[in-house]
Amino acid sequence: MHRTLRNFRRVHRAALRSLIFGLVIITAVIVTPLAAPTPLSAQDDPAPPDFGVNAVVAPQVAIGSLSEFDRFNGRFNVSTVGAGTFMLGAATFQVTEAELPFSGNVARAYLYWSVFGYDNIFDTITFAGNQITGMNIGTAGSVCRTQGNTDQTFVYRADVTSLVTTTGSYQVLGLPASGDIDPAMQTGGASHGVGLVLVYQDNNLPPREIIINDGAASVNTASTTFDTTFSGFMTDMTPATNASISIIVGDGDAFLEGEQLINGQPFADNPFTGGSPIIDVRTFDVTTFEPSDPTTLTLGNAPGAQGDCMVFMAAVLSITSPDTITPTATDTLTPSNTPTPSNTPTNTPTASPTDPPSNTPTPSDTPTASPTASDT
Repeated sequence: MHRTLRNFRRVHRAALRSLIFGLVIITAVIVTPLAAPTPLSAQDDPAPPDFGVNAVVAPQVAIGSLSEFDRFNGRFNVSTVGAGTFMLGAATFQVTEAELPFSGNVARAYLYWSVFGYDNIFDTITFAGNQITGMNIGTAGSVCRTQGNTDQTFVYRADVTSLVTTTGSYQVLGLPASGDIDPAMQTGGASHGVGLVLVYQDNNLPPREIIINDGAASVNTASTTFDTTFSGFMTDMTPATNASISIIVGDGDAFLEGEQLINGQPFADNPFTGGSPIIDVRTFDVTTFEPSDPTTLTLGNAPGAQGDCMVFMAAVLSITSPDTITPTATDTLTPSNTPTPSNTPTNTPTASPTDPPSNTPTPSDTPTASPTASDT
């Protein structure tokens, strides 16, 4: 019996030692903090590029600029429209009567598109069923869509005046889509979208000064802006009765860029959200800011804002003055709107020498065959 009791005590002590040892191990695990994992850098991250994220990470300043390309002085108006091509490399947009009230009166139509990637080879696309070749008007920095921001951004412009003669649907094909870029091999590209700047004549309108600045300017770090200036107005536009700014921007999204300025005053706050997948074609009423000669826009990521990676393609200033303007040479642009027969029938509203007398019943018919007041 004593031997049995000693054996029981020996087993009990061994079990107790094992229990105590186990408790010590558990306590050490609980009390000792786990070492934090070493974070991977952007260059070490094995994950593929996330085209849905556009964080500001590149240590760069604004790259590129917008400068004057064209201007119009007289009884003109301007409108803009666009669409995103990021997912499919194609898009269709509508030109309505709001953008073009009078078919056949198109003075100029400029199509813009931007591509981020590695190859400057995306100048030829299909527009309205016709192959067109644009000009590379600028190359800017990364828009933060690839690991390490190794890509560039290319902006193109094409004169499509002969193809935009009336309202309706206009289709764009042949742009690279999101699957056409290979960051690992640093080849290819992907497009943001297209924007159309449409200038048309309307002799019922008051005189207007329209200036188009374009190029390629990218911002991809916080508190980074650039300026673009409109100057050399052909006439005195003060006091302006109507003034607007139209801007075409690629790659805007939910990241906040802060206030955009005109002559140092904010005219918009966080306006570029990529509403038509990752492209914005926006127009802002800036009449109350009384634009004068010169007028400077400060665009990009305002100080203190979260910041957004974007590329600016074009900015258009339009100012209306109540003063009478004597038409200048740029007010007679209609001959350039007749490169194809399709423009001829609709762009000849004035009376010709062979018109019958029935076209001159009142003096109001003789200056131009302008639209009726109800169309304005």
